[in-house]
Amino acid sequence: MEFSELKKAAQALSERYRTGEKPYLRTPQDRHAYLLTRYPATKAALHRVFEEIRSIPIQTMLDIGAGPGTSWDAAAETWEGLKQATLLERDRDFVAIGLQRTPKDRVRWVTKDVTGDVSKQSEFEMHDLVLFSYSWGEILDLALLEKAWAAAGKFLVIVEPGTPWGYQSMLKARDFCVEKQASVYAPCPHSKACPWQNTSEWCHFGTRLPRSEDHRLAKEGRMGFEDEKYSYVILSKTPIKTDFSRLLKDPLRRKGHTVLTLCALEGIKQTTVTKKDKEHYKKINKLKWGDKISFLAEQRWPGLPG
Repeated sequence: MEFSELKKAAQALSERYRTGEKPYLRTPQDRHAYLLTRYPATKAALHRVFEEIRSIPIQTMLDIGAGPGTSWDAAAETWEGLKQATLLERDRDFVAIGLQRTPKDRVRWVTKDVTGDVSKQSEFEMHDLVLFSYSWGEILDLALLEKAWAAAGKFLVIVEPGTPWGYQSMLKARDFCVEKQASVYAPCPHSKACPWQNTSEWCHFGTRLPRSEDHRLAKEGRMGFEDEKYSYVILSKTPIKTDFSRLLKDPLRRKGHTVLTLCALEGIKQTTVTKKDKEHYKKINKLKWGDKISFLAEQRWPGLPG
């Protein structure tokens, strides 16, 4: 394939992710562009999301809309005890690529289109973690989501592009599962309605990843890195008690003080920490967008982990 074709496909693919125009993948060139540009970005976002539950043993995973197996790479690097993954993907070319990239003794590939008549589809097998990785927005079928939630032994994880429509897609799944008695594990510190719902704001986060030279050229980028924006929710089968706030934006650092925008138990709030509070000011200035901050109720602001 000519690099000019790959470059054109990469730019078109990025635009479809940005605007929500579906389907994302339409041509063989799109698949090559995905492997060059979207694979590293998707993997980086999944790494950041999986970090939230790294301490909880995950032995089995079901990925609904697995692409070329990006989630396996991120999950296997997160959990040493991950024994088995079932990856569902309708694109036969991606399945063929995935079969070459993933260990046959630990990954089971299923070529399946889950967007058909859900009532005729069998129930999913139980897995510790069930995942929609940038695929839920293409499906948006609550009957399928209910089956996915039923198959989640510990967690249902949904990751979408960090755009207004990606956030809304994620929110639809979040609200539905909360009605089914799911507990929100992350990023929210509560399972109540999102306080940014029906506003001009939307909950999303970012992670920085390095670009290869071809990646940079394909996207006509000048920098050797890019920031992947994503929205996500981790839904737990087990009721949980939260004791943290979430940093919703990069800290706003000003001379002598820092302003934090937080999602807290009581909703969205801004907290200002001044340089006079040396202990907390030093810790706050190590924070980045999306970090979790532990609550200390006796203080005027969220307490910070040591």
